[in-house]
Amino acid sequence: MVSNSSHMQGEKPPCFSRQIYPGYLESCKKCEDGALQSSQEETMNILVGLFKIAKKNVLGSWQSVCSKFEFLIASPSAARAHILGVALPGSPKKQRVSPMYHGSLFSLYLCLQVAGAFQIQGPHEPVVAVLGGEAELPCFLSSHQSAENMQISWSRSLSSQIVHLYKDGSSQPGEVMEEYSGRTKLVRDAISKGIVVLRILNIQTFDDGQYYCGFQHGSFYSDTLIELKVAALGSAPHFHMEVTETRETQLECKSEGWFPKPKVQWINSQGEEIPPVSEFQTQDQDGLFHVTTFLLFRDSAKANTTCSIWNPILNQKKEGQVSIAVAEPFIFHQLITGGTIFLSLLILSAVIAIGLHLYKKRQGARKGKDILLFNI
Repeated sequence: MVSNSSHMQGEKPPCFSRQIYPGYLESCKKCEDGALQSSQEETMNILVGLFKIAKKNVLGSWQSVCSKFEFLIASPSAARAHILGVALPGSPKKQRVSPMYHGSLFSLYLCLQVAGAFQIQGPHEPVVAVLGGEAELPCFLSSHQSAENMQISWSRSLSSQIVHLYKDGSSQPGEVMEEYSGRTKLVRDAISKGIVVLRILNIQTFDDGQYYCGFQHGSFYSDTLIELKVAALGSAPHFHMEVTETRETQLECKSEGWFPKPKVQWINSQGEEIPPVSEFQTQDQDGLFHVTTFLLFRDSAKANTTCSIWNPILNQKKEGQVSIAVAEPFIFHQLITGGTIFLSLLILSAVIAIGLHLYKKRQGARKGKDILLFNI
């Protein structure tokens, strides 16, 4: 994702309060919607005409001219003539222009040309970096002019949050945020062509986000927005299983060290997603995510279940599979156990009753025999 704060729009000069020397805006009442609104219609015609010229021509030595330029359009009607030999809008006849007006308008022309050329570009897609690795954030001048004598900065959301600063021909480590001290390096092998690369070492989770790459030369400034996405692949899932008091099987899947927040799935042997009973994701002091998810089995069966954890930035995942012999449901088990106990007690009671009956019968027979012997 790239945005650029220096831009052109349509056939009118850009709104360049940040890019052009502020003195150029003295005759403006307001500057909005990308168009320069002048207090005099004549002045606007001149600016539009110069802008059209600037689109078709490239002139050098603009730095010294623009730095000294003063916005002097004392007589717009006289200036509506041939500027650099080109007729402007609303000027049907060629008129002579005094050197003062010509020099001022010529300087304005050069600066408008620079407003179109002083564009900063960067990657159109986010830069992806792995935790602990390196990230390279490139940006360059669209004109491919040398940036050796420019000030180049990388910053976060606030201009005071400097990540790296190049000024006066060298990096300035004393002016960067503490979090980036000793972790950045400017690659300037192609700085003569306006190309520079910021290398960030030992990537951390807080490096994730947006960066502004800005070029400044004198009073000219332009920047572009670069997005960095940090990613970390966590540990392989590990499982813990236990049987609950209700004889259900609870399966736990845990994994640590993910960034950003991962997506977690339970998948059965048919490839279907199973909704978890619960899921918890916590973030530690280093910004890494730890995930714990639970699944509950209520059916009496053998199950092959996969726990899958996916990183959306890297489009990579880690999986673990477990085979489970699920315990019988509590109610069914209770019925079988109760019936077995009742039948066992019934059989035992019958055996005891039969035994007592036989015992009494035997005792009665023996007693009758003893009485008979006694009578004899």
